[in-house]
Amino acid sequence: MLVQPVRHPVSRLLREPEIPGARLLDSSTDVWAINRAAALDNFPINGLKVYVPAWSSMGKGDKVELLFNGQVVNQHIITDDAEVGQRVTLWVEPRHWLTGTHTLAYRVTRFNQGAETFTPALKLYAKLEIPAGQDTDDTPGSHSNLYLFIDPAIVENIVDKEIAAAGVDIIVRAESGTGEPYPDAAVGDVIVLSWGGVLVESAPLTAEQISDPATHPIVIHVDEATILAAGDTDISGLAVTFRVRDVVHNFSEDWCKATRLVVMTGVDFLDAPVVQEAVNNVLDLDALGEDDITGEVWAKAPAFEQDDRIILKMRGTTVDNEAVEVIAPAQTVDNLPHTYKVILSNADVRQLAKTQVTFSYRVERPGVTDPLPSKGQFVTFIGEPKHLAAPKAEDEQNGAIDPDLPHPRVRIPFDPIMQQGMAADLIWAATRPDTGSYVLPAPRRPER
Repeated sequence: MLVQPVRHPVSRLLREPEIPGARLLDSSTDVWAINRAAALDNFPINGLKVYVPAWSSMGKGDKVELLFNGQVVNQHIITDDAEVGQRVTLWVEPRHWLTGTHTLAYRVTRFNQGAETFTPALKLYAKLEIPAGQDTDDTPGSHSNLYLFIDPAIVENIVDKEIAAAGVDIIVRAESGTGEPYPDAAVGDVIVLSWGGVLVESAPLTAEQISDPATHPIVIHVDEATILAAGDTDISGLAVTFRVRDVVHNFSEDWCKATRLVVMTGVDFLDAPVVQEAVNNVLDLDALGEDDITGEVWAKAPAFEQDDRIILKMRGTTVDNEAVEVIAPAQTVDNLPHTYKVILSNADVRQLAKTQVTFSYRVERPGVTDPLPSKGQFVTFIGEPKHLAAPKAEDEQNGAIDPDLPHPRVRIPFDPIMQQGMAADLIWAATRPDTGSYVLPAPRRPER
């Protein structure tokens, strides 16, 4: 009788599967959060992507099965030498997903040997409902189901020093004033408020705030430090708006319709700059295309003097909550009165797509220690952020690449957003003839 020999003694410890981009539900738990994008939207046909790490004594003929709630939902057999030692890409198809708790594990059966299962299974919590439901308002920055309330006495007047010192309360509620604050409100939701581009987050929602908002209102207090950080405005005011983030990082489909507030806490501010390409304080990035934008500063005596230096600044926070501050090269005043124009690059501007952005400047004067600040101009950026150009397979001919090429070449086009010290990760994903998935391991460029 012939017996298949063991390749060599193997470790019975399988490594944890990887869910790209996954995050823990919170820092105190071992439950992984799965949002709608990961489960359904990123790959509408395949569903959730899972990487199974290479296992010990991996070889041709090995079979790996993905276990979702204890049931096999996807599998792959190693059939090529190139697969040995590489991770395997498997999927949990959209049809398997429901909001709630799940488990995820995998099982490896080495060729002519027994099966080994990864334990303990990963714990998952999936939430497929989007906060505030479907947005039926096509106007960018105007979600049909989100509403905020600010004391009319503040809206119709000016946020001055006294009001700023006390802070401003923003109430999130239904527009009717009764019922749940917004559709699909859930415990743990966080209101992400933008006060002129400076973000303030609420405490996680409680059950009482959802079921009885009249007694337990959702109030976000904008304190003096935040108001001063955003700065003063001209008569056009700044935008106050919000969106909702739930426990698995689903976001509402858009921001609430903004309320504009005029803020004047100081008296010695220079006039705000103007963004030439903005219309009614809205900049459409889709209409802008590849063009840069122009900040304009109207300089006249006595506020400005010869040899003053005008330094324009664009400040905001990306949708991923990363602070962005772009400072343009200084322009020296040599003509009064005159409109000074400052160019800001398209790449810098697109970082702040779908947010509220502050434009301001300072004037440095010879012999004066403290720069003279300006009021802020608050502009809402709508449209999509720019995506990097697609890589180019240099050896492609008529949509195909010779599989016998030892080293196929891929060119990554330059983009102005690329800076020294950055690296590019090439993602080369393929579908096998058996409909299985394969993600080609590619080195990072430049290699470190």
